[in-house]
Amino acid sequence: MTEPRTPRQFAEAKQVILVACRCGHEKVVDPMLVEFTHGENFDIVADFRELSHAYRCEACGAHRPIISWGPQFVHGGASDDDLYRIAG
Repeated sequence: MTEPRTPRQFAEAKQVILVACRCGHEKVVDPMLVEFTHGENFDIVADFRELSHAYRCEACGAHRPIISWGPQFVHGGASDDDLYRIAG
């Protein structure tokens, strides 16, 4: 199987998107929300910068948080090795 690219492929592969601010605040985003806001053909991997520009930190209001993705996990259950971290 190829790596997921679109929001639906992420959801089917049980991948999540993690929006992390440099202040330490993190939020898990459902890939289907990305499909709703950016369209079904949005390429999360290729267009992560656009995704980063769309989010602000809910805690401190900073722009361009770090976008990561990886397997669905329970908070604290994924290691850094499980996530693909991409700076916004």
